[in-house]
Amino acid sequence: MSLHYPHTHHPAAGELTEVASGVFWLRMPLPFQLDHINLWLLRDGDGWTMVDTGFATDGVRAVWLQVLAELDAPVRRLIVEPHEVVHVTQHKRGVDAGWWPRVVSHSALYLCSVATDDAAEYLGKVEGDAYAVSADVELWLTGRRRPIESVVDSLRRQYALRPAGAAAASAVLHSHYATQDDGGVSNVTVGRFTIDWLNAHVEAGTFGERDDA
Repeated sequence: MSLHYPHTHHPAAGELTEVASGVFWLRMPLPFQLDHINLWLLRDGDGWTMVDTGFATDGVRAVWLQVLAELDAPVRRLIVEPHEVVHVTQHKRGVDAGWWPRVVSHSALYLCSVATDDAAEYLGKVEGDAYAVSADVELWLTGRRRPIESVVDSLRRQYALRPAGAAAASAVLHSHYATQDDGGVSNVTVGRFTIDWLNAHVEAGTFGERDDA
């Protein structure tokens, strides 16, 4: 199976690409082999909403200064993506369970997560929830979402996830996708908040229109 992307042009550092009415895609550099992260700016009434910020590096700060200087209104809200929220929770629970030390780098945290089946299962559940929220937003914007098999395969390759973790992620995603198939939103607090926020702004006429095509 091959992936097909609606936007073949990837934005350069500091460049905004409008992917839907009022939704702008931008990229920020990462100091890893995966060298970028996708972020979003949402036109929000008389201002803007930022969806995540990227890593706190000099390069990212420089790009944000460039982007903010070119916006036609102030940034009024910041939404932290579910991946970032669950990383904080994941770190604390991992420390409490004795899976990794209290002071640990992000990369080491994931290495510890794949060292045992218990930690791998926990990581699979966390990532399953996070990717389900991404699917909520994808469905809201485009009516499509990433196949479960593709998500789980990415987790196996990116994190060398043990089979127990892959099975946990698959089970969590199947549960959330079934809820979505019934017209609901995945049972993750940040996902419900995000979709409620999007719907409210469309109804109020402050965000543009969703693509129901």
